[in-house]
Amino acid sequence: MTSLTASRSARRALAAQGLAAVGAAGALVLAGLAPVTAAPAPASASPAPGAALRQGAPGAAAQQGGSTSFALFGDTPYGDAAIEHFPQTMREISTGPGIEYAVHVGDIKNGSTRCDTDYFQWVRTQFDASRVPLVYTPGDNEWVDCHRPNNGAYNPLERLSALRQTFFSRAGQGHGAPGRADHGTPGHGAPGRSTLGHGNLAARSQAAEGFPENVAWTTNKVEFAAVNVQGSHNDLDPWSGLGKTAATPEQRAEFQARQAANVRLIEGRFAQAEQRHSTGVAIVMQADMFDSYLAADPAAAREAFGPVIQAIADGARRTGLPVYILNGDSHKYKDQRPLAAGSPWAAVYGQAPVQNIRQITVEGAAEAHEYTRVTVASPSQAGRPQEPLSFTRVPIQ
Repeated sequence: MTSLTASRSARRALAAQGLAAVGAAGALVLAGLAPVTAAPAPASASPAPGAALRQGAPGAAAQQGGSTSFALFGDTPYGDAAIEHFPQTMREISTGPGIEYAVHVGDIKNGSTRCDTDYFQWVRTQFDASRVPLVYTPGDNEWVDCHRPNNGAYNPLERLSALRQTFFSRAGQGHGAPGRADHGTPGHGAPGRSTLGHGNLAARSQAAEGFPENVAWTTNKVEFAAVNVQGSHNDLDPWSGLGKTAATPEQRAEFQARQAANVRLIEGRFAQAEQRHSTGVAIVMQADMFDSYLAADPAAAREAFGPVIQAIADGARRTGLPVYILNGDSHKYKDQRPLAAGSPWAAVYGQAPVQNIRQITVEGAAEAHEYTRVTVASPSQAGRPQEPLSFTRVPIQ
């Protein structure tokens, strides 16, 4: 999350002042990127865990016209207080009214604490206590940035291996009772136990290709994929904590293989959507590919994220379906159409405008006390819904 020349926060500040350049496109004024909706956090407190509608058993959520809801959260726990409270946070999220499964978009620690395996194992225990199936996609704080001295000066690729062993060692194994939202994805990866928590979402992973963290599933004819796309320019920033001043050959090799796997999975979801006449596609990741600091160096942004952006944009254009990017990373809730006409990000990524891509960034970091409830509409309610996903910010105690 930090380069040799400037911290992410400093680069965001420069961009916010309109100092970022976009080459031939001229000056980029990020303040002009209007959100789809202004969605402040609700003022009312959330219900007590398990007090309404359900007791947390998979598939026991209240039915509202056949819709399905899941909890989207990430960039937590950050700091000692959040870590101490995290077991309660997990209980509250996983027993929330109507919640059938949960998705953590990565960053299970802040960027200035150690990346030790015993901490990973502790978080795994908390995830396993979830009363509903849980999808976890890794964040940069738990592997990409672990070269930092205050993180333990680890080799990030060794930490990625440790994460896979800790959280994804059962990918491709068949365990757990399926809940109502379970849908397999024939032809796209290994079936089996690719989720954590109680029950099994029956997601399919790319474990056979060496990427067990990449998973795909279907809910109410919306195609989902969680892909390992990271901050810190998707792990192309130098490992400065290890004395590196440029990306190493092993670093680039891992990036290229992971990037190719991500693109394959994304393209597969759009192909699946076309074959099944699905109502939408949603891509889950840690990285905010539209974080303001990236505008300072469009070439670096395109190298890090260009193929993923291209795969999503191509799929959105070809299918015409509502497409969602669900991410963490930048810590402030955001609801916008990043590649719509008039958006500066179309120039940053060299894309013609695409109106049907919507980005939701979850609130995160130490000050965050909420999750986002995502409701997936039933296609049987009124044919194909115009917007199959809706979003509600839910405070937690």
